[in-house]
Amino acid sequence: MMHKKDRFGYAERDSFTLLHLPYVGKNIAMMVLLPRFMDGLSSLEKQLTTKFLEELRKEMRPIKVNVSLPKFKIEYTKSLVGTLQDLGMRSAFEAADLGGMSCSQDLYVSDVFHKAVVEVNEEGSEAAAATAVMVGLRCMPIREVVPDFVVDHPFLFAIVDMKSNATLFLGRISEL
Repeated sequence: MMHKKDRFGYAERDSFTLLHLPYVGKNIAMMVLLPRFMDGLSSLEKQLTTKFLEELRKEMRPIKVNVSLPKFKIEYTKSLVGTLQDLGMRSAFEAADLGGMSCSQDLYVSDVFHKAVVEVNEEGSEAAAATAVMVGLRCMPIREVVPDFVVDHPFLFAIVDMKSNATLFLGRISEL
């Protein structure tokens, strides 16, 4: 389990809460969508669209959050041969002219694989730092409320490119 108290992007809706965990470089981030109820995953999944995720990104505000996120690792492997052939790239998989790679005339591409891995461990993601300067009248100090974001039931996550707003990976963890 990853435990961290830091400043993260955070938003709340009636049926779920949202946490934004930036990766090193800050252009890529993991968005964790946690239903408020144990059985709320399917209704949350029905709302998922690219536009919905973009709206959520705009709602997030950086605040200090107590985060508890379980360790998980998801691997996805897919052969891209059929997809590439459907896109018109057929000759590379037959008697292709790959002479620049070898003297042999019998070379061809036998397979193309795509593999994606998403892993969360005790170290988690490197958090983005945010600093705010506020000027105001002197008064009694206001105690900051730090919400708890405890992932102890099924949730959704998305790996997003913050520059292009592209969703790179979308997944669900249904068993903890």
